[in-house]
Amino acid sequence: MIKAIFLSYTGVVLPRRGNEYRQFIETLAKNSNLKDYKRAAEWFQQTLRTYKCSHSKDRYIKEEDLLRMMFDEKKDEIRLGLAVEQVLIMVQNCLMYSPVSDELPGFLSLSRRPVYIISDCSADYVTVEMKRNHLHIHGVIGCDSVQAYRNCQDVFEYALQKAGIEKEEALYIGEDVQMDLPGARQAGITSVILDRRGDYHGSEYRRIRSLSSLLANLGE
Repeated sequence: MIKAIFLSYTGVVLPRRGNEYRQFIETLAKNSNLKDYKRAAEWFQQTLRTYKCSHSKDRYIKEEDLLRMMFDEKKDEIRLGLAVEQVLIMVQNCLMYSPVSDELPGFLSLSRRPVYIISDCSADYVTVEMKRNHLHIHGVIGCDSVQAYRNCQDVFEYALQKAGIEKEEALYIGEDVQMDLPGARQAGITSVILDRRGDYHGSEYRRIRSLSSLLANLGE
């Protein structure tokens, strides 16, 4: 029996849209050799994923410092025409002020199970976003508390402890088959990918197209 639901912050709660995210990616594209929006977005997401996988567990660096390192090391490669600190401010704005998923408020109000958010970024950013949108969750698991990123099962084992449940009683909703879903599965948690655009046909993970469909499957 599922007793708690864990949601990934970036991608599920924040679906990478809105003025803050668009402005960040457009600015990155215009001030580098990445040139167009799609290429800049893909470069940022893939490069950050690679850095997180390389600096988790024993080599952990909190996300803010990891981003600073990443842009410092890659600025010549992409011919970055912005100060790294300026880039970091834009990323922070994305994490605190981007619009949440349209279906999140309804999902939170209808779920009979406690909902927790798991985030690679500081839990403080998530708290700001939730308060700004007047949304109630049962807790935030910031990966800096574990000193690992979501590719590591330690994060999910810590989340189970925080929620006071066993692995068989948890359900994790993620959106990155390379990053967070393997970590959750390694911890023994049932893992589902939120595939809003239908990009993951044939995936080994169970797919859902919306959070509301998840509630329907859980009988809520």
